[in-house]
Amino acid sequence: MPLDVLGRTRATLTEPTSPYSERALQLLLFNEEFLVSASHQLALITSLPFVHTARRYYRLNG
Repeated sequence: MPLDVLGRTRATLTEPTSPYSERALQLLLFNEEFLVSASHQLALITSLPFVHTARRYYRLNG
C-alpha cells in the first residue's frame, strides 16, 4: 500500500490530496533521484583519469 511523506497510508489520510500536490511530490522525488544520479556520474567521470593514470603507472613500473 503506498505511503505518503509522513509514512501514512492513503487510507489514513485525513486531508484530501489534490492532483497538484501529488504531481509536486512526484517531481520532488524525481529531482532527488536525479541529483543523486548526477553526483554519482560526476564522481565517476572525475575519477576515471586517475584510474587510467594509476594503471599506466603500475604497468610501466611493475
